[in-house]
Amino acid sequence: MIIGATRVPDARSRECSAFKDDALQAILSSDSMDTVSVAGRWEAAYSGVLPKAGGFYRAYWIDEDSADLSAETTQKVFERGLLRTAQAFVQVGKRCLLRGGS
Repeated sequence: MIIGATRVPDARSRECSAFKDDALQAILSSDSMDTVSVAGRWEAAYSGVLPKAGGFYRAYWIDEDSADLSAETTQKVFERGLLRTAQAFVQVGKRCLLRGGS
């Protein structure tokens, strides 16, 4: 769930994207939640390569500022999107924890 970024190719269906959007809105609008833990496989998300799959996995991030399908663009878009996501939680008074590994 990276705000403002789209994964290419995106194996997820529209229903999954809608679910993530609904979940994000529920978290942002919740008065009973003060801490959000965002977890992910950061290495694959940042690089677009999943080494554990023998390097055959390739995916890219694009956003409104960049649609180039490259490793460099993927890294910049991921950084911008993750920052936007963390800022969205902080702006509504939530503490945001980033967790994960490769």
